[in-house]
Amino acid sequence: MGPLVERFMQFPSSLHACLLVLGLPEALKSNKTVQPVVDHCRGYLSQQFLDIGAHKSDFLSLSLEGVKVILDSELLNVQYEEEIFQYLLDWIEANCHSVESWTHSAEQLSEVVRFPWMTGDFIEDVVANNPLMQSAPCQALIMEAVKFKSYTHARQQQIMWKKTLHNRFRPRNPLILENFWGNIKTYVLQQTDMRCQVYFEFPLELVICMGETFQSRRFILGSLLNKYTFYIDAKPGLVKASYNSQLTCCINIMVLPANKTSEEVPMWLEYSIALKRDSCQNYDTKATGECIVKGSESSCAEFSDFFPGWFIERGFSFPRWNLTINGPVFFKFDLYLKPTAGSERAHVEQYTAL
Repeated sequence: MGPLVERFMQFPSSLHACLLVLGLPEALKSNKTVQPVVDHCRGYLSQQFLDIGAHKSDFLSLSLEGVKVILDSELLNVQYEEEIFQYLLDWIEANCHSVESWTHSAEQLSEVVRFPWMTGDFIEDVVANNPLMQSAPCQALIMEAVKFKSYTHARQQQIMWKKTLHNRFRPRNPLILENFWGNIKTYVLQQTDMRCQVYFEFPLELVICMGETFQSRRFILGSLLNKYTFYIDAKPGLVKASYNSQLTCCINIMVLPANKTSEEVPMWLEYSIALKRDSCQNYDTKATGECIVKGSESSCAEFSDFFPGWFIERGFSFPRWNLTINGPVFFKFDLYLKPTAGSERAHVEQYTAL
């Protein structure tokens, strides 16, 4: 078997060859010697169908095993999990012509559809009422999704990263998770040359659980000769504790010079950072202070103690507080850029030269 596998890996990959390999009996595909070939074919097939809509006719002509591999892929270019279910229906309609084949194909393909990441209305009105989903295994998958959606947000996150034999509880890609739990928004209000107020919203789950980084849109502060570009950056962080490792979210005020003059003259930045967990609450000031803004791009202020309740235990992350984190967190930044003593002298020299 070893030499055959080694020889097979030297051949150019093709769709036909991959489908033949994936159609082998499970006892053969599970053989450790054959496993590299099977994984290679799965990866090749997933790469060929990143966008199912662009290759719809080829997709509809695939075998059941090939479709199952593609619908299980985390590389699919989809924004909502509901799209996957529609592709499943399209393939069954084009390839199955008896009740037995409908039922068998629906049961096989439904195993790789991540129903928990669909909206409750879609599951109730579309999936549960579809004639193809009336068998006991399909109904069990629907109940699994409904049960997952009934959990608290914290328990959902705990289940998300638990090792299982399937991937249904994990989002297919960060975009699906972002569309499911929220998105990033930035508002800049009350802006003058040297002062502005920035409102920054982002989904905390994507930062702490998925490791995503979010940035606000950029805004400019400063006088005509001394302008700086600012943006707010939210990224994951890790804090070591005596008994565990705490996951947290780091908030950074990033700055870079907007012109050559800004690279030469330092400025003072006064800041105030307020936070709230719900849109109905009032903002609670968490940090105030000032720092020197230098010419090169850097983080002029970094904060990582706003979310101290997260920690990793046995490979899973979940909040220590008895509180769910549903939706975005809300920040308000008050920023005031003012000259230092050295920058004032530099401005006088610049104006004199002009």
